Parts: sequence; C-alpha cells; structure tokens
Amino acid sequence: MVVGRNQPCPCGSGKKYKKCCGAPRAANIQQTLPARSTAQAPKDPPSPAAGVADLMLRGYSSQTAGNLGEAERLYRAALSLNSNNFDALHMLGVICLQKGDAEEAVRLLMAAFPMLPAEYPAFFRNLGLCLGAVAKKRKLVGAAAEDEPGDAYLDFSREGSLAALPDRPPRVSVVMPCFNCTQHADEAIKSVAEQDYSNVELIVVDDGSQDDSVETISRALSHVHFSSQVARRDHRGIHAALNEGIAMARGRFIGVLGAADRFAAGRIEKMVRMLVGHGARWGVSNVGFIDQASRQIVYGERPSVDTIMRSYDSFYASHAVSENFPDHDDALTTGNLFFERTLWQDIGGFPPYRHYPGWAFSLSAILLAEPAYLDEPAYLYRIPHDGVLDATRHACERERAVIRTRWEHHLKSLREVPNLIFVDASDKRRKREMSLMASGVGHLLDRRRMLSYAAEMGFGRVLQG
Repeated sequence: MVVGRNQPCPCGSGKKYKKCCGAPRAANIQQTLPARSTAQAPKDPPSPAAGVADLMLRGYSSQTAGNLGEAERLYRAALSLNSNNFDALHMLGVICLQKGDAEEAVRLLMAAFPMLPAEYPAFFRNLGLCLGAVAKKRKLVGAAAEDEPGDAYLDFSREGSLAALPDRPPRVSVVMPCFNCTQHADEAIKSVAEQDYSNVELIVVDDGSQDDSVETISRALSHVHFSSQVARRDHRGIHAALNEGIAMARGRFIGVLGAADRFAAGRIEKMVRMLVGHGARWGVSNVGFIDQASRQIVYGERPSVDTIMRSYDSFYASHAVSENFPDHDDALTTGNLFFERTLWQDIGGFPPYRHYPGWAFSLSAILLAEPAYLDEPAYLYRIPHDGVLDATRHACERERAVIRTRWEHHLKSLREVPNLIFVDASDKRRKREMSLMASGVGHLLDRRRMLSYAAEMGFGRVLQG
C-alpha cells in the first residue's frame, strides 16, 4: 500500500526509495540526534528537539520492523512535543493507512500538507492511496466501463464536417478591445477584413491608450468594406472595454479579437457553421502561435508554447469539451471566444478581472451551455516576450486562484446546473480519478484536483493560491 524502502522511488529517478526521496527524511532526523558518550549519561535532559528526533528515529525503526502499534505510539509522542512535525504526521498517516483507517490517514496527511517540503512526491502518492481507499469505502469509485469517453461528447468539428451556412448568414460582431496597441492593431483589423464572411461588423474599443493607437486604428478602418466603429473611453480594463463593445453590437454572434492577435483565414465562417450545426451557444477553436514579428511558432521552438500545445491533448481524453475548463483555460485567450450575444446577457457580462476575464466568463458559460470545439488553429495568438510573462506570472497565478475558488463556491451554491453534459462528464471524471488514486497512481493527477477531492470528502478546505 505504501512505497517499500527497496522499491523504485515514485519520483522516477530510477533509484531505490531509501536512496532517493526516502533518504533525506531519515537522514535529517539522524543528523539532529544529540551526541552521546558511551562512558556516561548526559548531565542535562535532552532538549525537546532532540527528544522529537529520537522518537522519530525509534518510530521509523519500529515501523520498518512491522511493529505498527509501537511506531504509532512513538510518532504520537513526537507530535505531543511538536504538533507541526511533517514527518510525524506523514508517517502516522501511513501507519493508519496500513492499519485500514484511511479516513484518519487522510486527516493526518491534510494536517501535514501545510508543512510539505517542496519536492516530496511520496506524500501525494500516499495521499492518493488514502483518498482512493476512502472513495472505495464510500462507493465513489467508477466502474471500468465508465472510464471510456462517450463518442457523442467528442464530436469535434473539422472543416470537412461543418454544417452549411444558412441562406441568410447571421450577423457577427467582432469586438476588439485595445490599449496601447499601435504595433499590431492594423494587422488584427486586416485579419478581419480578409475574412470570407459577408455579414460582419467590427467594433474597436480604445481603453484609454496613451500612444497612437486611435490614429493607427482609424487609418486601418478606412480601408475596410464592412460596418465599423471606434469607441474611446478612459482606461478601466479589458473587461469593461469588452462589455461596452458588446453592448454596442448588433450581431447574433460575438467574436472577440485581441488587438495583438489575428484571425486565421475563414475563422468567422467556420465558427458560425460550427455553432449553428451543433446548436451551440458558444465555442472555441484550437490556437496557432505567432511571435512579435508575426512568424509562426512551431513545436519545439519554445518550451512554454510546447506546454500549451500539449495541453490540448486533454480534449481527446475527455468526456466533454467543458470538462477541462475548471483546471485551465482551454480557450487560452479571451480572443478565442465566440458566442451568442444572449449568452453574454445571461452571464451578466465579463467580470472585472485584469488577466483572465475570458476564463472567468468561460467558467460561467460551461454551467449554462456546452461549448463546441473547432479542431483547427483558427485563432492566431501572439506570444508576449518572456520578460513580460515573467513580470506578470505571480499576479496571474494569484488571479487564477481567486477565479477558481469563487467559481467553486458558486458551483456549490447552485441547486442545479443547466449544462447536463458538464455534470455527467464531471461525474465520470471524478469516478475515473478516484479509481486512479485507489490503484496507487493518484500522484499523477493535478495536485490541486487531489486536494479538491479531499475537501469534497470533508477533509478540510483547499488552500488559497
């Protein structure tokens, strides 16, 4: 049930556990032992720290010898001296799992989690085993037949399978928020002008730019053949610019476009045909990547882009397109969103987030309607310079944590979720991942998901951030 000292280390190093992740914990305990003379006993009693170290070493010896009762007594004695000792809580949790008390084991491991060392993969393997055992006891583990994705949910659209356009194509309003976008705005507008869709309008909302963006936009719009307008306003953020532009829109469908990005050829027509054909209220496409010079980025050039590209593989192992949105933004960028204007009204607009208003919008949308997915890179996302990414990384992570936590609380408050496809897919995923944890490979799951399952089962709340 737990990693044996002579088994391969679960971190994948190829070493035995006792020589890898298992070694530092015992070694650290050993190094804190006080020096003892063989000639005489120490004059002063050992310090509490020394007492904890001695108890831990003796407890570990008893545990490896199979004397679980004595090991439990010693670990609990160590906790009486230091209730925040990670090793004591972790090893005591392992003993409870070995003795068949998985629920107590989870409680102990969750108590140890705030003190978790940066790299200690055995902890999550043990936590997964404990959660899996609890799931089995509570009959939360799914049957093998439920692990297979349903074909009805994986009917992704490709160009050859798209429905025909209606005789009277619905109007599409492209809304492009802009803030200091002189460098690429004309290219973004040109990508709309080159679309082969006739019933389109373009609304550009300048969010208080301090450069020559408005002049650049006006020049670019003077060459377009369709309805267009520019709205200027004080700087209030992308969410406010989007909401203002959509409020001005007259189209049935809204296509968002980032001012640094581009629509791929044929995007608007394909998105309309996909949504109309599926009867869907919103959807996203796969994404292509371009650099600051508008050159296409291919797999293998930038590790950060490679990671994003690999994330789209999760679609093909899903029961529904909506299934993965709670973990990460499968639209990738707000500009990839394409939706009915009535959906925006039902949601109440884009919420006031600086970095991820689109993801927050999508999380609300998946509860109302299942998205359609165009399996083509129909949106071209311009990757910022690495320096820009580094400068905003921590702020982005904090905002993602806030969005996710608020959405989870909102989900729990709902009596029912209208999108039954999302409900069914989420239930299947939960059972599938419970089975993974019960089989000993739960550490391969996203750690936040594992902690979410612990909270869902009543073992404390997920930490913020």
